This record gives sequence, structure tokens and C-alpha cells, in this order.
Amino acid sequence: MTHIEELFRTINAGLAGMKQKPLPPLVISGFSSKDLARDIAERLGSRQVEVDTRLFKIKELKVTLEGPVRGREVVVVASASGDPNRMEKETRLLLRSARNNGAKSVTLVLPNMFYGRSDDDFDERGTAGLADTIDTFGPLCDNVIVADPHNPGLTKELFRTHKNIKNVVTTHFAYPFAVQLNTLFNQGIVSRDNLLLTYPDAGASKRITNSFREALYSTASINLNPTKKDEWAQAMASRDPKTGQKDITVTTDVTGRDIVIFEDMVDSGGTAIEIARILKEKGARSVIMFATTGLFTPDDRENRDSVIRNINNSPLDAVFITDTYNHKYVHPEIHEAIKDSPIIHVIETAPMLAAMIEAMHKQVTSLTEEDENSISSIIRGKHKLQQNGKNLAEPVQLKPNSPLWKLAA
Repeated sequence: MTHIEELFRTINAGLAGMKQKPLPPLVISGFSSKDLARDIAERLGSRQVEVDTRLFKIKELKVTLEGPVRGREVVVVASASGDPNRMEKETRLLLRSARNNGAKSVTLVLPNMFYGRSDDDFDERGTAGLADTIDTFGPLCDNVIVADPHNPGLTKELFRTHKNIKNVVTTHFAYPFAVQLNTLFNQGIVSRDNLLLTYPDAGASKRITNSFREALYSTASINLNPTKKDEWAQAMASRDPKTGQKDITVTTDVTGRDIVIFEDMVDSGGTAIEIARILKEKGARSVIMFATTGLFTPDDRENRDSVIRNINNSPLDAVFITDTYNHKYVHPEIHEAIKDSPIIHVIETAPMLAAMIEAMHKQVTSLTEEDENSISSIIRGKHKLQQNGKNLAEPVQLKPNSPLWKLAA
């Protein structure tokens, strides 16, 4: 063997021994989640697999993957935005297509949970829609990330009954909410000294967990103890089961206070508007709502943007929602009304969701730093990517005609 041949043999052996960097997961999108899936793929340094979706005249759905997934880790991003029954079927077909075409693993990301408001409190002759949906998704995926489900405990419990699923994550968005709130502090719009945090009902209070408070307080530098549950105001809404009449009570002095309400979703907006009205009548300086999902379901089907108009004309100073429910492809008139609204602002979630996906798929070695692959630390705002000036969330700029500008110091 010549010296040159020996040199090449040594080089080739070294290259063969080097561990190649793993490929990022491919991303597949449901119809109503295309923008969020694109943003997640960009954050992962990956790409989307094109999907050919056809809806026939008889309303049957056909889904075909336009690219190979064999041997690759795959992320399916699918939301209940629009027609949840059609989207649920589409999601099952996407999961099966990834499986049938040889994906190494399948992670299901649910930005808005199908039948999320269906829980274990149902009539003995009925069936819980949430349980039925999870039973159909469960066998088809290896990991699940659910964005702020209405019933996080039950959602996680039902997915965990499927032994093939390795990871079940239900996440809130206290961290990006806190980044936005911190910006309002820095702009002199909202005061930490006058801040009053609240939630609209008993169900919402259960979702304000220790990790939610920890992410909120530490990120926005709020001097409260995350282990204490009694430091928030009580603006409680209840409904008479027979008459449907709402009763809203506020037991805290709100005079001159900046009130921030946290909720998982805004539906018709009626409760939020009524709470804001009562708070303003009692002397509140401002009322701001943070909600993960903006459904904006109209009573008047002929005027789909009616809920947006009601919010625009309400005492609410701002409503911050996330992009997990996108009306762009399913209700374009609502999408346009949100863009034009001076009150409603949309916070992006792709950076945080992509970080969770990356942590979930990270190959742990002796060089992996502590908590580097920790999804819990991301949810609590404690991950290294969220420290030292680096963020997994960007605040949205207030619209020029936002009422909040009038409050700026």
C-alpha cells in the first residue's frame, strides 16, 4: 500500500466514524394550519411535505403526500380551525399516510384540539367527543403536543392510554404572553405597580397552574410568588343552567388598576365584554385579555365578522390571541376583520412549538447540557434559549389605532 493510499484509507475511516448530524423532522400540514406549519418548518431548518387534498362533490376527502417520508421523523400539524369534522378526518388520513409511507416516527401537533370542550361530564346516553377523537388519533402517532387544551388533564390522560405514544405534552403560552406584557410595561402603557391579574371563571382558574405563573412572573418580572394561588383578583362569571343567564361578580377593588385577564379561548366574546364593562364601571384604568384561541363564533351567520365588531366597540382595550387558530383559509372575512381590528393582536407561537419539537427529537449524548432537551423548561420560560437575551417569542407591535397608546406615559 502506497503512502497516498494509506492516507486516503485513514481519511475515509475517519469520515465513516464521524456521527452525521441528524436531519430535522419533515413537516406535514393540515389545510387550516398551513401558515403555522410553514413557520414551524422554517424554525426547525426543515421543509414541508406538499399535500394534495381533494374534496369530491359527495364531500368525501382524499389526501395524498407529494413527497417521500420513508425513514424520516415526521411532524403533522393539524388544527380544528373551520370545519372540525372535515379537519379531523383529514388529520387521520395524514397520520395514516405518514405511517403507511414508512415514516420513522410521527409527532402530532394540535394547535387547536378537536372537540376540546367535550369532557367527562356527559349524559349516560351520549359519548364524549374528545375521547372518541383521541381514540382515533392515538394509535397513529408516537408523540403529541397539544396547544392549551380546554381540559388539559383529561386530554393528557386519554392520550396516555395509548401505550405506543412516548410523549404527551399539553402546553400553555404564558411565556409569549409574558414577553408581550413585558413590552407593554417597557412602553409605559401598563404599570407593574397597578397590575391586577384575573381569570373569568372557575374553569380558567384551573388552567392557571404553577408553571403558568412561574413563566409569567419570571419573564415579565412580576413580583408575585408562583406557588401562591390566591394573589389574583376574582372576576368570576357563572351561568344559570336553566335560564342561561350570566352572572358576573368582581370582589376586588379595581380603581385605577390595569386589569389583565387570561383565558384559553374567546368564543362569542360576550363574557369578556361584560367583564370589561363591569371593571371599567368600577374604575379600572385598562382591561386587557390574553387568550390562546380566537374562535369569534358569530350568532349571525350572514355577518361572520359580527363578534369582531362587538369587541371593537367594547370597553376592552386590547385582546391578544395566538396564531394557533387561523381563519385565513376557512373564514377569510373573519381573518380580514382581525387584521383591521384596533383591539385584536395575534401572537406567533411557531418559535416556542418548534423548540418543543426540537427538544422532543434531540438525540441525547454525553455533550448534551442539562435541561437542553427539557420541554418543561421551555414551558416555564427557563430554557437556555429563553435566557441571555435570546427568546422563543417576539412581541407583536401594537396597531397604530390601538386604544392602549392613549395610556402610554
